[in-house]
Amino acid sequence: MAHMTYKMVQNKETLEKDGKDILFINISYPSFESEKRNTVTEKLNDFYKKGAEEFEKYCKTKLFSSPGMQNINFKCSALMHTYIPYIDDKYMSVITSASFFDGKEKRKERFTDNWLLNEKYPQPLKASRIFPTNRKAKKLYADEICSKIMTSDGGFSYFPDAVFKAKRLFDENRFYLTARGVAFYYDEDVLFPAKEGIPSYVIGLNEMEGIV
Repeated sequence: MAHMTYKMVQNKETLEKDGKDILFINISYPSFESEKRNTVTEKLNDFYKKGAEEFEKYCKTKLFSSPGMQNINFKCSALMHTYIPYIDDKYMSVITSASFFDGKEKRKERFTDNWLLNEKYPQPLKASRIFPTNRKAKKLYADEICSKIMTSDGGFSYFPDAVFKAKRLFDENRFYLTARGVAFYYDEDVLFPAKEGIPSYVIGLNEMEGIV
């Protein structure tokens, strides 16, 4: 992008109890710089910095001090990682993954932010600003995703009801931008096992052209 750059800020911390390392916190979030859009970068930096601070606060107060954490004698971890799959002069997508490991199982969540970068303030970017969102269009997107599932796209171990769920749970608002097009995503452990990742399917913008 000509007018905005970013770098990732990383914070790491280990919490101790009775002289033992109990919880390892690893946080990364973007920090933006710009010559022409100082207000935009200021607002974005404030938004993501506060998000990182809230995550750290949650880990230290609610997660670390919860009853289940009081008697543990093994190391647990909390990770918040931010990734920017797309940025240009007008649009930006940001993916934030948060995961927790309690020594037995791992829980993971994904959050996406899509921004319209105007001259004064970053605005949430609605799906309808990027691609058609009428009933016909949504059916075509869901059908395209289902065709990828039926051809074992990505080599994932799809569940027997993956096609049915992909259609029923399709949500055009669960998207982010990539250089190849629009990526629609589902929760983990819905279409295939959680250990294989979070289901995400890219549909090229050229494939969306002409849809009305």
